[in-house]
Amino acid sequence: AYIAVVRTLADAAAESGDRWASINYRLRILERDPYDEEAHLGLVAALSTAGRHGEARRFYRTYVARMEELGVEPAPLPGPAG
Repeated sequence: AYIAVVRTLADAAAESGDRWASINYRLRILERDPYDEEAHLGLVAALSTAGRHGEARRFYRTYVARMEELGVEPAPLPGPAG
């Protein structure tokens, strides 16, 4: 339930343009579930939108490593979005 609530808050923050809150909520999700693909990709997109491109690439590499651990094909690097 916690992750569902925090994901809703992250999505609402992204929709309202509050990228910092969106980033922080997605980081909270990843603290609880480091394999949450949606949180990883949302975080990378939010960081990119915020102009934090180096961090976005670093978190994308973390995402790729987590997906490889699971044997899942990682999604391509997302561009700026919510």
